[in-house]
Amino acid sequence: MLSILANKIFIIACLLTLVSCKGIIKDHDLSIGDNLITSTTSFDEKFGLPFSGNFPIIIKEVDYGAIDLAPKTQNDDFSVIVTADLSSFNSEVWDGFGPINQLPSGNSFPSWVSASELIVISIPTLTQLFSLDLLVGVDSERFYIGIDLNIQAIDQYYPEGLNISQDIKNRNSEYPYASVYAYGPRYDEDGNKVENSGITILSSFKK
Repeated sequence: MLSILANKIFIIACLLTLVSCKGIIKDHDLSIGDNLITSTTSFDEKFGLPFSGNFPIIIKEVDYGAIDLAPKTQNDDFSVIVTADLSSFNSEVWDGFGPINQLPSGNSFPSWVSASELIVISIPTLTQLFSLDLLVGVDSERFYIGIDLNIQAIDQYYPEGLNISQDIKNRNSEYPYASVYAYGPRYDEDGNKVENSGITILSSFKK
C-alpha cells in the first residue's frame, strides 16, 4: 500500500515538473467586440487532444454562438475556440439550469471570481468520447464565461492525480485573461471512477 502511494506521489511530482516550464497553454487570445466574445486557447503539445468539431451554443432554441475544437496534428496544436453572442445573455437565459459552486475538476473558483455560483449548460456533442459544458455566471460588475471539456472514454491523455492550473495574466488588470485547468480522473476507494478527466477554461469581462 505504501509503495503504491509512493509511486503515485512520484508520478504526480514528475507531472508537475514536466508542465512547470511551459505550462498548459501555448497561446491564448480573448477578443471582445459589440456583444461578441471570442476566446481562442491553444494547448501545449503535452496536453493536445485528437478531438474536433463545431458545436453550436443553442439555449432554449436560441443560437448564441459555438464551441469549435481543432485537433492536435503533426503541424498544429489542439485548440478550443469559443464564440458567444452576449447581446441578450442574461439570467433569464440560464434560468432552470443547475448551479455549481466549484469547478468540474473539484477546484474552488479562482480568487478573481466574485460570483458565488456558476451555471452549467450542456452542449450536445453526439459522441461518446467527450462532453462539453458551457459555464456562465454574473455578479454586480462582471460576466463569467467558460467551457469544460470532459473526457468520457479515454484517460491516457490526462492521468490519475493530474490537477494543475495556469492563469493567462493581463498586465493591465487584476483579472487574468483566463484560468485554465487540466485534471485527471478520480476514483473511489473501490477503484470505481467517480469523475472523468478533462480541461476547464474560464474567462471574465466587464458588463
